[in-house]
Amino acid sequence: MNNRFKPALTMILAAMLTFSLASCSNEEDFASAYGTSNTLLTYIPEDAPYMAGNLEPIPEDFLVSMFLRLEPALTAVQADLEYALADLELNADIDDSSHALALAVLNELDGNLNAEGLRSLGFTMKPQQVIYGMGMFPVIRVSLADAQALRDTIARIELNSGVGFPEHEHQGQSYWKLSDDGGSRDGFNGGVYLAIIQKGSDAHLAFSVFPTQSEAELLPAFLGQKMPATDTAAMRLAEINQDYNFTPYGTGIFDFQLAFDQLTDPNSTLRRSLEQAGEDEFEQISAVCQAEIESIIAYAPRMIAGTTEMTQSAVGAEYRLELESNLATELAGLVANVPPVPTQTERLLELAFGIRIGAARDFMTTKLTEMSLAQFECEHLRDINSWASDTLVKLNYPMPPLVNNLFGMRASLDQMPEHQGDISSARGSFAIHMDKPEMVLGMAKMFLPAMENVEIEKGGPPVELPQSVLPVPGVTAYAAMSDSALGIALGQDETAGLSAYLAEESEGTGSFFSVNYDMATYMERMNILTDDLIDAGVMRQDYDSDMALEHHSEVQEAFQNALTEMADRNLLEFRFDDRGLAIENRMQFRD
Repeated sequence: MNNRFKPALTMILAAMLTFSLASCSNEEDFASAYGTSNTLLTYIPEDAPYMAGNLEPIPEDFLVSMFLRLEPALTAVQADLEYALADLELNADIDDSSHALALAVLNELDGNLNAEGLRSLGFTMKPQQVIYGMGMFPVIRVSLADAQALRDTIARIELNSGVGFPEHEHQGQSYWKLSDDGGSRDGFNGGVYLAIIQKGSDAHLAFSVFPTQSEAELLPAFLGQKMPATDTAAMRLAEINQDYNFTPYGTGIFDFQLAFDQLTDPNSTLRRSLEQAGEDEFEQISAVCQAEIESIIAYAPRMIAGTTEMTQSAVGAEYRLELESNLATELAGLVANVPPVPTQTERLLELAFGIRIGAARDFMTTKLTEMSLAQFECEHLRDINSWASDTLVKLNYPMPPLVNNLFGMRASLDQMPEHQGDISSARGSFAIHMDKPEMVLGMAKMFLPAMENVEIEKGGPPVELPQSVLPVPGVTAYAAMSDSALGIALGQDETAGLSAYLAEESEGTGSFFSVNYDMATYMERMNILTDDLIDAGVMRQDYDSDMALEHHSEVQEAFQNALTEMADRNLLEFRFDDRGLAIENRMQFRD
């Protein structure tokens, strides 16, 4: 395919896939029985090692607001699409099936990169979808508003491109298959399967990848002709939503034990499929290995994710690694009394980190000592034995008191440097938290003669630092100290709030890392970093024409501008609690 339109085509198809997740079904009896209208959940087998889905459609007003906010960017994508079409049509004499297929696909998308256009292709703005493992093989199901409209779209692409999409059939259900029937290493053939499945008033698009040699076993389940014996997916997702206070708009699970079962159980879907394909390289592991690996999995049995907020004002999500209760309690005990960043702020950047370094070192030493005394017997885990022994030796090296007493760092930035490497224009407050902050001042006096007469009292007013100890000229900096922190303010206007900044207290939420930043500034800095990497030769722009680069840059800039106008702030927080590790993310939108 011509590289000149690859970026545009990739972006358009990605957008189409994203928007195509807006599809729903509405069977009242199912909703009444399961508390959800998403009948696609009934396709998920009970032993699926991973699954994700929504119990309720994403609010339509949210999707409409996203379309409105992204309208300038979609307009730029439409312009780029028209350029790609013109480029393809100029080279219409090229005898290349991918060229013809791309032209036909772009013609279908032309003018349809909007809500109404996507509806005309068979999709809708009321998302219902599921992703799960059939064994370990992925299956994606997306509800359709109009199955015939999508079939008509595919038929037009087939007709206009001259590329045939032969349909296969299994027990009356048609499907498409893309595979290398010529065979590959050891006779293994991977197949890509696509089907439009209609059941009563419900229709959905199904996609999967699995070995073609396993069609006899997997195809009936993929096509919905063999449904799971028990239907528990909706109940499991609902329980997670209730336990963690998630919204019903999207929840996921990855179960490490079920995934391990797929690898080790000779009767699992994965092992049977690989055996049929002549690719079962998973030897039957010993009972010792199985027991030891399962003992590791028991410390972190599963990962989950869910949406915590989805409105026109903000989107929130939480990701969790569930941990064994004693381990979770021990890790939570390492969190230091350092205030997390405020959830509402006008500062460009707020950042906080709080882990008791000395306690964390002791925790690691204890755990690695236990591992060294009771080493793994399993041959697949012997590298862990070596790693534990080597790391334990390094941890036993003496640690400087300054590091051992450290338990946190914070930053509150109000103004970023205007130029790369120029910190003189920076404005903000910084703090290090430790048991004896006067140790830092004492060390500074030992190594910096200019600090000898600088006296900073605990709880006292900020003191200006000598210019000679600052890294660049023109910087105005003040220092202050509390019982457990030493702080520095950059800029005269930051001085007044430094003492109060050091006196802030933690709310005891278990947060050990948090950051709240202005999205527009972040994207601007990422652009500067990208330009610097390109100038340095670390990154390159891989386009074969200046015109293509110009069009792609216009689309990129349009999305950048749309996101800058749309996104206000982003809040990210890591914390430990009695259930394990939680990562929360909340993106706030501008009014």
